[in-house]
Amino acid sequence: MIKVTVKNCNNVASATLELTENVLNIRYAMNGTGKSTISKAIHFSSISGDLNSLKSFGETSTPSCTISPVLNKVLVFDEEFLSTITFQESEVIANAFEVFIRTPEYDQKQKDINEHLKELHLDLASNEEYERLVSTGKSVLSKLSKNANGGLKKIGLVKSLISSANVFQLPKKIMKYQPLMNSEYKADWVGWKNDGGKFDDKEICPFCTLSLGAEYAEEKKTFTESYSKSNVKNIQEVIGYFDLVQDYMNPEKRDVLYRCIKDTTDEDTVLLWLNKFHSELEYLINKIHQIIQFNSYAVKQEQVSGLSEHLKAMMIDYSSLDVFNSEKTQGLVLDLNKRVEAVQGEVNKLKVEIGSLKGLIGSSIQKAVKDINEFLDMAAIDYILEINHESESLTKTAGSNLKCNA
Repeated sequence: MIKVTVKNCNNVASATLELTENVLNIRYAMNGTGKSTISKAIHFSSISGDLNSLKSFGETSTPSCTISPVLNKVLVFDEEFLSTITFQESEVIANAFEVFIRTPEYDQKQKDINEHLKELHLDLASNEEYERLVSTGKSVLSKLSKNANGGLKKIGLVKSLISSANVFQLPKKIMKYQPLMNSEYKADWVGWKNDGGKFDDKEICPFCTLSLGAEYAEEKKTFTESYSKSNVKNIQEVIGYFDLVQDYMNPEKRDVLYRCIKDTTDEDTVLLWLNKFHSELEYLINKIHQIIQFNSYAVKQEQVSGLSEHLKAMMIDYSSLDVFNSEKTQGLVLDLNKRVEAVQGEVNKLKVEIGSLKGLIGSSIQKAVKDINEFLDMAAIDYILEINHESESLTKTAGSNLKCNA
């Protein structure tokens, strides 16, 4: 119980009243009996204000107002307040959201949603394997540049692969060098052989001082025009890249790809398989990267509505893969897609929770508006209260305003 004593304030010589906490206390009286004076005295007392403004003309007694227990904050709903609101069209209560909507039930629902959002992630138990594949795949893709049309540029490694210089099947004239070309040091050997060709002008082998045969000049021409250290090194490098991801390729398609590189001299055929290899690997790596990255994002509540479509776009279409269509890849794709589907299920639950919270907000607003407007009507105050709630995240402040009925 709160006890209020008011003395010598305007026409109120002395007044004592009691206020019951947590209920609506109504003091009804005719105009001019001191209702506004008492409310102002209570307000001034709560802010340690000067009560002398409530002193009647010619009165010598000092105005006073004592409240027990002390009130730290009082809002006065009087004519001045209404007038100010009417002309400025501002909010009736600045923190209307806190007053009208925020309840223990609201706080609990909001807390549950926030906790659920934190748990919204893909459980990538074998994350290291995925990250290793993405890292390897990106390294391979970086060596094969694309042109504006989406095909591979005929530069660097690609240029070496589509050249007529087939290191796996040397021309008949120089077939005797095939064993050396098949060695792990083939690139260095090609460089060494071409460098040695600068010192054969005496018709003596610069490597062994033996006399060069009659066919040597033609062999040299064929070799130097077809093979260079950088060219052979590029071919060796790209075969190494195929080896890095071979476990994820369909064995039959992988063999076709290797045979295409090693045995085919047709540029279009080589490019066809290189483009298939590149486009499928790029698709697979990008999808896996998106899924891994999803775990690092803090999903916000307002993003939940569009999250299902985002997750759907993250799913990997295994049927679109041809070269990278192996049992290992299939297992990887099935695992990742199941994890994405599990998160989609959690998103659907979140949507239900958020819908429930929105429903709670709507009902809280309706109840607050109904109760206050019934009070205004009962008090013969010719205004109605409206609460406008604009929120995507369900945590923004509601705005309230008064409108005159007349």
